Amino acid sequence: MLISEKKLRDLIRGLLNTDRTKDSPEHDQLALFMSPDDEGIVYSSKAVKENINDILSYSLGNLWFSENVIKAVIGIESPPDNAPCAGAWQISHIAGPGYGKIIYGLGYALSPMNKIMATRSQDSSGKPKITSSAMSSWEKTFKSQRGRIRLDDIDAPREKKITPDDETDDCFLHDPNSAENPVNFAYELQGWEITMKDRMLKEDKVTVNLIEKKFGPDAIQEFRRLLQEGSDFFWKKNYFRSSSP
Repeated sequence: MLISEKKLRDLIRGLLNTDRTKDSPEHDQLALFMSPDDEGIVYSSKAVKENINDILSYSLGNLWFSENVIKAVIGIESPPDNAPCAGAWQISHIAGPGYGKIIYGLGYALSPMNKIMATRSQDSSGKPKITSSAMSSWEKTFKSQRGRIRLDDIDAPREKKITPDDETDDCFLHDPNSAENPVNFAYELQGWEITMKDRMLKEDKVTVNLIEKKFGPDAIQEFRRLLQEGSDFFWKKNYFRSSSP
């Protein structure tokens, strides 16, 4: 059966759109705002532009921002007690359902040495403060073998260290006896992450310029406030959701 050129184009377009996932950096025209607390807030500049006339209105508010504008949040920090940890910084908090590749990619780009690892935090029983969804992400990264760096137990005696003559990989480990535990490794970026971060920061600048042009320079501070408060709502909602069994 012959197929018309138009139907063929529509079929190809449909297949391409099927592959367009939320992990595509172009999805929703994503922008990145770095808060004063060094939290990365990923938001939809498309949603902001489509609601530009009401974007600063209290009728929208924090809840609307958390549900329609904020897409992901991430915080990274240096290792506890300035442990070397092969130059990796720990992810202190992260949330972004459907945006896993993007938000973890930003972690690499924001880390000073472009290396990240799971949080070193533990609860009162000594278990890592890592949600099941975050653990799943670390397991996938571990299995992909992308830039894996085995960390050495900083508290182990010399005779039990993996690299006794190299202190740069010393770090606090979760369950030091588990050699293949994904959270006992640091990971390096692949390269695309920095380009993505720069593009998203540029999109943020474009969005802010649009708001300033329409409402004046004082509107920028109000927009930033709404982003930060909306991200707090977003974080709490998605953290408790991902923490459930």
